[in-house]
Amino acid sequence: MPFEKIEPEKAASAIVLQIERLVLRGVLRPGERMPSARNLAI
Repeated sequence: MPFEKIEPEKAASAIVLQIERLVLRGVLRPGERMPSARNLAI
């Protein structure tokens, strides 16, 4: 049975998705300052 090739999700797409979810849940508010890229990478 052949399997279709699956493209891994890009890191940037995963980050955007997580930020969108946090905004929608009210954890992050629009206009709120985001953590630095260094802190996001940890």
